[in-house]
Amino acid sequence: MAPLVASTVLVGSNLFGGQGFTTALLIQTICILSIGLLANQSKEIIQFRTVQAPADAIPTFAADESPAEYLEFRENFRSLRDHTKDLERKSRRDRMSVQLFEVVSHGTDPIYFGLARKLKELTGAQGVTLYTISDFGNRMVVQAAQGDVPEQIQTSAFEIPVELGDGQIRHRVEKLLLALRDTDQPVKCGSVLLKDRGRMVGMVCLFHTNVKMLEDAADRANEVSEVMASLVNAQMEREEERRRLKETEILYSVASTSAGADTPQ
Repeated sequence: MAPLVASTVLVGSNLFGGQGFTTALLIQTICILSIGLLANQSKEIIQFRTVQAPADAIPTFAADESPAEYLEFRENFRSLRDHTKDLERKSRRDRMSVQLFEVVSHGTDPIYFGLARKLKELTGAQGVTLYTISDFGNRMVVQAAQGDVPEQIQTSAFEIPVELGDGQIRHRVEKLLLALRDTDQPVKCGSVLLKDRGRMVGMVCLFHTNVKMLEDAADRANEVSEVMASLVNAQMEREEERRRLKETEILYSVASTSAGADTPQ
């Protein structure tokens, strides 16, 4: 439309007694063309939208794309997803480990009770019992119980045959503990063995009425089982050292008393 108006102005000026292509006329024509170009300029509106795909979603491709490229991209995607989940687990484990160390270094509760209470909080279990292994290495003794734990389980100790494997020990323990609960309690039990440098030092038992929640709690407890084992073993060594010092003091006192009695007056 703008070129038509501009040509009409030029032609009309020449046909109807104008002064030809004067400077003013040319400026007027250029302004008409500029206005026309600006008025007819197309406008593009770009809208952005964020779409969140599920974490386990796998991207799809058109059928005409190379199968090899598709398989490679799919494998890379799975590898990245697994790596991300692994980083999340490690980060969660580190956070829980720090909190367990803080219980030992700055907590006000006795060590075993503090660890059991913090583990219950971190795992989401309804109840937690913490066991240590006896000096003879074949008996689990309960040291702390926190949360909803059947009363008989809170004070029960049981034998652990040393020849059994880890899976067999866990199965045996869970079976024994469930036999001690009240028949009207629907609570389920899961266990995690505590090993420090390959040596069994204790065990953690978790209780929950929901099977899925119990599995999640057991997974979290497994993530910090090495840290728990190290802290429990350190506490056991401190207790053993105190016990030996006390025995030494008693023996020294008895020896001093006997020596004094044998001394001639």
